[in-house]
Amino acid sequence: MTNKDDKPKRASARPSKDDSTHRNDLFRPQRPEDADPPDPLDLLAGGDVDNDMKTYSADDVAPSLELETDEADEAPEISSTETDWDRKDRAFTLVEFGRPRTVQLSTGPLSLMRLTDASTLALAGELAFDKASDAVAKRRLLESLDQPLTLEGPASLDAIDTAISTVFEAFPHFGPVLQAIRESAQLNLSRGASWLSFRPMLIVSPPGLGKTSVASKLASTCALPMALLDGSTMTTATPLLGGDAIYRSARASDIVQNLAANGIGNPVVVFDEIDKATDTSRGGRESPAEAMLGFLEQRSAQCMHDHFLGIDLDLSHLNWILLANDLSKIPAPVRDRCKVIQIESLTTNEIVAIATREVERRKLSSDLLREISKACRRGEIKSLRKLSKALDAAEAVLTRPRLH
Repeated sequence: MTNKDDKPKRASARPSKDDSTHRNDLFRPQRPEDADPPDPLDLLAGGDVDNDMKTYSADDVAPSLELETDEADEAPEISSTETDWDRKDRAFTLVEFGRPRTVQLSTGPLSLMRLTDASTLALAGELAFDKASDAVAKRRLLESLDQPLTLEGPASLDAIDTAISTVFEAFPHFGPVLQAIRESAQLNLSRGASWLSFRPMLIVSPPGLGKTSVASKLASTCALPMALLDGSTMTTATPLLGGDAIYRSARASDIVQNLAANGIGNPVVVFDEIDKATDTSRGGRESPAEAMLGFLEQRSAQCMHDHFLGIDLDLSHLNWILLANDLSKIPAPVRDRCKVIQIESLTTNEIVAIATREVERRKLSSDLLREISKACRRGEIKSLRKLSKALDAAEAVLTRPRLH
């Protein structure tokens, strides 16, 4: 037996905010044995417990999916491949609407969810055949949604640290955003999730700092699909909730199409320029901002009604990142349901530092770096968008084939 005194001791202290090494160590991957348990007092941070925590019961991690035999001595020998197949098959069979399940395979945990109730799906499928105009589109979409979706992303504290650290290296000025995502994701792991899950984030900054790029980098690093909603062109809630099937131009929402195409239930959904979304419905339907409220509440998101399919869907596992330039134009109910993080404009030195890394990464000439640095100090390059255009133009000239 192991003596209690032989257990490894937990790290006793964290670096203070005044420590000069705190910034460099902020996203260093930590070992599981060094991880501190979540502070119970932190569970109320932000004032909205439901958005910070997504609780999963013991049944949701599916201990019942382990292979069962009447007598262990009489159990036949089964190869690891067959065992994985059997567990996966039972997981797909037993997963229910509103109750995600996780089964342990030899390759790691497999988490599944059902997007909607099977009986509701069957009824909607029968109705789809009665509408000739959109029957084919509905039928294909319903067939895709009939299969359980997987829940993907980093499944351990160390994996989350590694992913966040990778994004931080490319976008160090978004450190507060990445830290907030890291803390929320690790908290949800401690509550029973085995996939990437974090509370809705609202990022506010001047234009051209790379908000969309950092969200895209996070999704790709975590091996998750990204659904991009453009608020500057959105005039109704159709991209969020779908269009009513009574209209000839009705279509499925961008979110449902993403779920059906990728088979993953927890994509990163980026609502870009949400402060520019306008409402042209004249009060007949929800505005884009009003439609967002249901997605941002854990309980209501578990039963969101899709207007195109006419059924309720579990959209509570979406990872929302809202992007805006002007916080004052975001409705207060939306702000209250998100973790709001404001990023200030980059200084000249920060832009030059990013330009230095990009020149080295793209293997461009050091002479180009000097010219870009001068342009930054003259105020000709004040955002990452302009910096990216300058680097792309220089790279295109250097890679252009010579004429003989």
